[in-house]
Amino acid sequence: MVRTGRPLAPQSIDALNNLLKDYDPSKFDENAFVKNEAQADSILYRDAKLRAGLIATLEQRVADYREAK
Repeated sequence: MVRTGRPLAPQSIDALNNLLKDYDPSKFDENAFVKNEAQADSILYRDAKLRAGLIATLEQRVADYREAK
């Protein structure tokens, strides 16, 4: 992330924090983690502002978040 200079969206940071908040290496269940991660991803990609930012990045333009609801 530092090399590309692209910060994470606030929604992504919240999702990561939620995934890792109860992390205990001695009780880590990889299958449950992958399931929770997939669910978090599906929620993120439905977020209008995140989608607007992704699309704008891919189109190499500045996102207009006023249209995202």
